[in-house]
Amino acid sequence: MVKSGLVDIAFLVDAHCDPVDIQKCQAYTKSSGGITVKGAPTTEQTSRRLFDPVEGLPVISGIQTGGILMLISPALQQRVVRTAHRCSCQLFLVHLQHKDVHLVIIAVYGVSAPASDDKKMMRDQLADATAAMIAEYNDKPIIVVGDYNAAASSIGRATDKMYPYDEPLTCGSAPQLGGG
Repeated sequence: MVKSGLVDIAFLVDAHCDPVDIQKCQAYTKSSGGITVKGAPTTEQTSRRLFDPVEGLPVISGIQTGGILMLISPALQQRVVRTAHRCSCQLFLVHLQHKDVHLVIIAVYGVSAPASDDKKMMRDQLADATAAMIAEYNDKPIIVVGDYNAAASSIGRATDKMYPYDEPLTCGSAPQLGGG
């Protein structure tokens, strides 16, 4: 879609990409039209870590993350001011600017079935990190996209039943991220 010009930016959440995969995607997309790929990779290290080391928070084993890839057109790539990822690569931010106009896009890969304490903590951390980034850019337009791993109604579930983690989550001043 990006290569065809249909869209200028696409986020692939749960991409299961490690740093080598991202490099391969970068080489492929560059050779096929100059599309830029940036990503929040899944690595063995981050798959075992609940929190990013830059956040200085505890390490918890056994949590898997799928990573996020961003594909961006050459024209829009020139507008990138900053990219960042947090929460063991379940949140990816891109800040774009054209002249005096800014746009911040936050891609989120929500926690699937946050029923265990570890997953609830990870979900809360994701909500807090999202809220912190929103607060950091509170004077700029922000779009939050992704897979929240929550259903808005029972029709969104194969079981046709809602789960407790489908209820909207508010964490401090965090935006409502569904249950994921």
